Amino acid sequence: MIVANELEIHLLHESALVSILKRDDLQMKESEIWDYLIRWGTARNLTLLKNLEEWSDENFNTLKATLRQCLPLVRYFHISNSDVMYKIKPYRKILDKQLWNDWKQHLILPDLTIKNKNYQKE
Repeated sequence: MIVANELEIHLLHESALVSILKRDDLQMKESEIWDYLIRWGTARNLTLLKNLEEWSDENFNTLKATLRQCLPLVRYFHISNSDVMYKIKPYRKILDKQLWNDWKQHLILPDLTIKNKNYQKE
């Protein structure tokens, strides 16, 4: 994205990040945007452990709160199934439960309308 130095990723203000995410002309895959959001959110919370397997529910809630303005802006249904499984599923606790259910539905019946209007397919 815009911040090249991984050590300074946390310096990007949330309002700037939200503005970037609202753009339709980002030359990035949605899974890359997701990766960036996770790095940005964890960089802003130095108490989060590096090993995700050691995270508590409180850790996930902290990340979810940090990303609350950004999560609805990800175009989840543009992410490949393999990236969903390997990149997003480990963080499913920060996602709306209906989104996760809609994803499963989308895998089985991709033409069916999703229920959660906050996360559109297109």
